[in-house]
Amino acid sequence: MKVLQAKTNPSLDAGSHQKRKLHRKKSLAWLRCVDNALRSGASFGLEDFVITEEVMKLDPLTWPQLVICADQGSDGVAAFNWLAQTQRFNGEFIGDPAHGMANDLKLALQRCGLWKHTLLMTAMLNVPHGPWAEQRFFQKLSEAQQEYLSSANAETCPLFNH
Repeated sequence: MKVLQAKTNPSLDAGSHQKRKLHRKKSLAWLRCVDNALRSGASFGLEDFVITEEVMKLDPLTWPQLVICADQGSDGVAAFNWLAQTQRFNGEFIGDPAHGMANDLKLALQRCGLWKHTLLMTAMLNVPHGPWAEQRFFQKLSEAQQEYLSSANAETCPLFNH
């Protein structure tokens, strides 16, 4: 695929002692994953959103556009910026709003001293549901949880003291 071909630094010639290296390998991997997902699920890829000379002759409202809602990690942001700034890619990058909300919630729970309690309660409430590799420890954990909860009370149980 022409859009996703890795480019090396042209200033380094064959006689140079420095090795040629691929910059932003994670961004390239991210682009390849997005392209593969599009091709697998929708039968088109990232190249279909590159504005060619032919497409530029058309009304801009008819140009193909891809809106990507993704995690705000550096690999995805860098990859999208490279597409938009160097490949004439017509798209919009929207950061995942749920990612920020989860971090905000975690920070709020940490600041009010409830983060450890939340982690403990999450673990306790998920014991009956796994995930446990081949269910090896499920029975032991379930029995230990039942034994603890049968003797615990609100005054001595750290689950209730926050």
